[in-house]
Amino acid sequence: MARIPEEGVFTQGKIDASTGARWIYVTPQMARAHPKGRLSLGLWLIVTYFIAVAALRIIELAQYEALPVGAAAVLVAIPLLCALLLALRAPWGAVLVIILSVLSVVGSLSRMGGADPIGLINTLVLIAVAVYLHEGDRPNLIYRHRYRSYKSKEGADGAAK
Repeated sequence: MARIPEEGVFTQGKIDASTGARWIYVTPQMARAHPKGRLSLGLWLIVTYFIAVAALRIIELAQYEALPVGAAAVLVAIPLLCALLLALRAPWGAVLVIILSVLSVVGSLSRMGGADPIGLINTLVLIAVAVYLHEGDRPNLIYRHRYRSYKSKEGADGAAK
């Protein structure tokens, strides 16, 4: 396990007026060394989901052969790339998942006439994963190297100074 650096670099963001929280930015080394900087069971399940999506696309493309080889390779490579980047704790992994979920929503809206329950389920799962990666405390520490601080001007216990 990596060791937390002796001298930390903390950069504070603006305080949110509605919640009183602020983002505290840390270095990637500090985030990786923190115990919450490792992947949790939920994040490993997300990685496994993307691997399963790629495997199912390989099976589907092998059965139907409806797409050219290049397009089929892209359809398989994107979820594998998401899984790899998320497992390696690369910041672009979370960004790629959010982009993929937006593209899935656009694709689902363009196919509204056709019934595709598997595609709809995939879109809903991608939206849930994207929201978790964007709002979750652990994913923010891992992929964006920041955490929420709820300390106000009054102090940690809420008593005015």
